[in-house]
Amino acid sequence: MVKKTADRDYMDFTHSTIAYVNATNDIYVTIYPHEIADSKEDAFMMTIHGINQYLPHYNFIVPQGFTNFISVTVLTNELNGFMLDGQSVTTKNVYTLSTESGSYSSFSMPIRSGEHIIAHVNNTEFGLWVYGNARYDAYGYPAGIKFRTV
Repeated sequence: MVKKTADRDYMDFTHSTIAYVNATNDIYVTIYPHEIADSKEDAFMMTIHGINQYLPHYNFIVPQGFTNFISVTVLTNELNGFMLDGQSVTTKNVYTLSTESGSYSSFSMPIRSGEHIIAHVNNTEFGLWVYGNARYDAYGYPAGIKFRTV
């Protein structure tokens, strides 16, 4: 556990499994996929937003010329019930983490380029990230973020 000592503090850490970050104040989290640093693919940085900013559905575009993936994070008891472009999603290679906020599961899957819509049949809010790689190139972005009203 790292305690905040001053504004604009930062913490870098290397993770090889799912990482969990908890904060009582607003924070900014980015991920840098370090495991591709020695390959013929390029690295990228991507914003990881909090569970309070998840949405119940996403319309998103996947670029051409990459090997593309999506990653989904959702409450574990809502893991089943995703619809991608009107088709049921079969989850594989699921990672689960239990925290004081609840039990969450994540899975990734390949996706083709083009326009997509993903939603949960129970209107459950979930996080969605889109990413891909190509020879000496890569990208990653959150598919959408719910903003709070001030």
